[in-house]
Amino acid sequence: MNKLVKHVVIVGGGTAGWLSAGILAAKLKPDYKVTLIESPNVPTIGVGEGSWPSLRDTLLDIGINEREFLKACKGTFKQGSSFVNWRACAANSQTFAHQYHHPFTVPTAYNELDIHACWHSIAKHESYENSFSLQSLMCTQGKAPKQATTPDYAHVLNYGYHFDATALANLLKKHCLETLGVHYVSA
Repeated sequence: MNKLVKHVVIVGGGTAGWLSAGILAAKLKPDYKVTLIESPNVPTIGVGEGSWPSLRDTLLDIGINEREFLKACKGTFKQGSSFVNWRACAANSQTFAHQYHHPFTVPTAYNELDIHACWHSIAKHESYENSFSLQSLMCTQGKAPKQATTPDYAHVLNYGYHFDATALANLLKKHCLETLGVHYVSA
């Protein structure tokens, strides 16, 4: 006989555990019970963290205010990833500094055109990222992807975050317990 699952248990806290609990509770309530079991003896890893833009949607989906998140987690915006000297040079070649900025904003017409072929035939002497996106230029000029008056989660240029992972775990735990009704077992 098949029984429908009505109770989901997550073993382990930290950012990953509390994000899982928050997503499940927000999507499944009120039909499902979500419980998180966390050891009181295993601390959350206390490192800085960087995210992809998808974290914005996750925080929005579970109901966390973006300004509250940024303040509580000492967060800042991240517009892409910068790769410095990642390309190897031949042993006998001239040493050079190479940097590539991978922006989070997808180039216009990315799905309609072969962007790489267009770049190679039209502007191969220009940097790839600057040929199709303003984002790396905005980063080098110290510009943000949105203004302070832009509403939560809205943006002009796509972005993720840099933040304190331990602070995010604590914020998620508080939100899950107080707002989303996640049950908690410390054991």
